[in-house]
Amino acid sequence: MNRTDSTRIHIDGAACVRSRLLLAGCDACQRICPVDAIDLGARRPKVDTLSCTGCGACVAVCMEGVFSQPAPLPKPQGDTMLVQCRCHSQAKNIPATNCIHSIGLNDLARMWLDGVRHLLVATGGCPTCEAAPMVWIETAVADFNQLADSRALPGIEMAIASKRDMARWHQALDAPDPSRRAFLRRFVAPPANETPDPEDTPLHKFLIQGHAPDPAKTLYPFSPHIDATRCTGCDDCVNICPHDALTLIKAQNGKSLYHCAPERCTGCQLCSDICDVQAVGVQGMGHRGADILLTRFHCRACGVETHSTSAQAPENGLCRICQHTDHHKKLFVVLD
Repeated sequence: MNRTDSTRIHIDGAACVRSRLLLAGCDACQRICPVDAIDLGARRPKVDTLSCTGCGACVAVCMEGVFSQPAPLPKPQGDTMLVQCRCHSQAKNIPATNCIHSIGLNDLARMWLDGVRHLLVATGGCPTCEAAPMVWIETAVADFNQLADSRALPGIEMAIASKRDMARWHQALDAPDPSRRAFLRRFVAPPANETPDPEDTPLHKFLIQGHAPDPAKTLYPFSPHIDATRCTGCDDCVNICPHDALTLIKAQNGKSLYHCAPERCTGCQLCSDICDVQAVGVQGMGHRGADILLTRFHCRACGVETHSTSAQAPENGLCRICQHTDHHKKLFVVLD
């Protein structure tokens, strides 16, 4: 597989969750790479450019937008889009994406928002490819359609492109566009690659679409869940979440609670990594986690107002810090 400018992987290391927590457990990009070209030993991923084949599997699985490729998706024709792998025999004749299996949920959401309901794919010899995929477009489409179905929305129907489909696509691409906009587009430079804000991605926009018949059964790609029987109310998960998928809010009755917003969750697992009592977990293709009611109180030792869950309410009236320290000991010592 020849390397070209369109296959090179671009990295925005600052977007990686490891820049927020060195011991972050997210290693999806490393696990999915078919040639072990990604190193996660530092605060940001490094790619071995000699080993990397540019398959784009890391682009598909990283929901933080750390990885990107310059090869864009093709324009749809009506409600249909034909996506062709660079390994296909006619890849030189039709604008091709990289590995067809690098198309992830974000790409499918972008297609859906553009009106695509039928996806035709033209692949190469996937089983014998040197970058044999660790993810499959069939799985991504199936997951996306589950998300759509739980929102009473139409999904995307995928099929293998026939020779007739390819011929029609050739004809559509060869047809000149007489519009004034198409003429002016020739003189406009393509936009620079920018890391998308995870809260403004096509997938996030799609997840808030539709009217689910049963909101409790609406599915999300990732959904944080808090175990109220374990949670101590320390706020660590809320403070570290980069996208406000977990927040501390006040209900209408004035009580504080932890609120779960799975439509914002990227599955980075930071909330789970930082919880020292294993009270937080992230479910894949799960339902919205329940909000956790908190009880506020003043610590009888330090006087600080804090909160805890009902199951972990301290019997001695001490906050979690004072419970682990000698609250009779002076916190400061003045030395002459």
